[in-house]
Amino acid sequence: WGKGFDMSNIPKLIDKLFSILGHVLVSQTWLPKIGHRRKRARQGCTKGEGIASLTAPPVSTVAEEVVTLLRKLHSLPDWNSSINGFISNWLSTITNLIPLAGDGEGVIGNPSIMGPLIAVLSMIGGVDKRPRLGSLVDNPKWGVATICRIEPSGKISLQLQDHSKKACLLSEVQLVSEGTLHVDKLPMSARDMGVWASIILLASGSRRLDADIMSIHDHLIPNNGGHIRTASCSALAPTYKKG
Repeated sequence: WGKGFDMSNIPKLIDKLFSILGHVLVSQTWLPKIGHRRKRARQGCTKGEGIASLTAPPVSTVAEEVVTLLRKLHSLPDWNSSINGFISNWLSTITNLIPLAGDGEGVIGNPSIMGPLIAVLSMIGGVDKRPRLGSLVDNPKWGVATICRIEPSGKISLQLQDHSKKACLLSEVQLVSEGTLHVDKLPMSARDMGVWASIILLASGSRRLDADIMSIHDHLIPNNGGHIRTASCSALAPTYKKG
């Protein structure tokens, strides 16, 4: 950041980024779209066949870009405390929402509650790991490149490091990991440990939260290196069922 950047604006920017991410995720337009293609029948007629997209749709592309940005900022000392504060505050609401889960629409249908909460869980667990516009990929012939165009046929255009462009099939590239979350930089106070325990129990489908939290808590104590002995960030991402 430039010397003229006002560090006091960091909390406002963090709130705005999480607000954008939450709005995208609860808008119901980010879900993977089902494509439709014409299939030639063996006996001269045609019929439609639904296919799931192999690449991320536009809205989840935006969500993943925000997640990548938040993770990058989270690794920086000047931004870490503000992001950790936001994460800690909203994750702590999960234990309050669990008894209300049976009410359904009252909680799930409230964007002001679910937006920031789902945004936090998605920042930790990710949203959509399919190739997307802007993704870094590795091609055996051309090395690391950026996806700059996706065709319905399954072909993609790559921008190479020398700024030239090449076309290839989606199956000919592998995603390059980017925007990794630094788990050791997440909030790990005694209060946060209880929250993490509740989340893991909730993700596992347990209904005995009060009885089981302490046993889970013992497995969440950081080791000497500061890392959690038992953690699965991907398990914390929101799960959606096909409607």
